[in-house]
Amino acid sequence: MVSGYGVKRARRLARALPRALRWGLAVWLVVREAVWLVAGHEPLALRLTAGGTVLVGAAIMLTWRWWLAGAALTVAGIGEAIGWHLASGTSPWFLWAYGAAIAALAAWDTFSLVRVAHLRRNFRARRLAPSAFDHAAHLTVALDCVRRLGPDEALAELRQGLQSLAQRAGKADNYHETRTRAWLALVTHVYRCHVDDPLPRLLERVLAHCGDGTLLESYYSRERLTSVEARRQFVAPDLAPLPR
Repeated sequence: MVSGYGVKRARRLARALPRALRWGLAVWLVVREAVWLVAGHEPLALRLTAGGTVLVGAAIMLTWRWWLAGAALTVAGIGEAIGWHLASGTSPWFLWAYGAAIAALAAWDTFSLVRVAHLRRNFRARRLAPSAFDHAAHLTVALDCVRRLGPDEALAELRQGLQSLAQRAGKADNYHETRTRAWLALVTHVYRCHVDDPLPRLLERVLAHCGDGTLLESYYSRERLTSVEARRQFVAPDLAPLPR
């Protein structure tokens, strides 16, 4: 049987893998294209146009914020190089591999956007099954609310949705005001620190920083967090202040 810690670790690694692949691929392409521009045997015009495009695109991919634009530019340069290879009768299998890897990573980010939109619609329409609303879904909805509404209005929407989930699960008393507001404060802090990041990157940061469901124990003693008062209304932490 896989332990809970093992599952959490596997999830963290899975979330970090696309980021590591993007970084590694971008660095490799920057180095490879720089070498090819200087020492390649193909026509200089091809190296300047295709290689230069890929080099610039891969460098932009390293910025994270604009990485999708860099990916599009990189794929355009790779496409030009593939066309030249096909016209000259050679097999550019490695270029196909680069293009496919970049497309897959872009699709992963696009999937993140679609997933957030789907989760938002179901959460607001009260169609989300309580069993499908795990900690990662909670953080995702909280981030989406903060980005769209700001912290104050986000709390109202999040509270109503969570109370509805608890009621539909037949456990209306399970709604916990302090946990709701504390997690929202942590998500808001990450958002404010990285407000210019695109949503997929922001979501990665939130899940990396807040993905441990026991994080609130760094701010609250068990006695305080599990009290009836904390469930019914917000109580301030007694171990460390929540970020502002």
